[in-house]
Amino acid sequence: MKKITIKRGGIYLLDNEGAYGREITKRRPYIVVTAAAFTENTGFALVVPVTSSPHNEANGFITIQTNCSVLGQACWIQVKSVDLLARNPEYLGDVSKKNLADIRTAIKAMVTY
Repeated sequence: MKKITIKRGGIYLLDNEGAYGREITKRRPYIVVTAAAFTENTGFALVVPVTSSPHNEANGFITIQTNCSVLGQACWIQVKSVDLLARNPEYLGDVSKKNLADIRTAIKAMVTY
């Protein structure tokens, strides 16, 4: 398997088999929100999917700016822990520092509500 470095704020195309109900399906981009050291030590990462369909930002979405061709919104209400390397990651680029901070703030508010 090809060695890949996973970093916080990175956008990775991931396999997404095994989704249920309204969970996002198919291979799609995800933003990594955990620190690289966490992923290196555990093999897991907290990620949020990126959708190209427009949604109301008040309902759990943040419009993102990137340094790559990925456009759309981060769906922070669907944050999840994944075995990143088992999902065949492909690095695409990075989300802006402001967007990453906004995503992390939203997740923190959600889990401390």
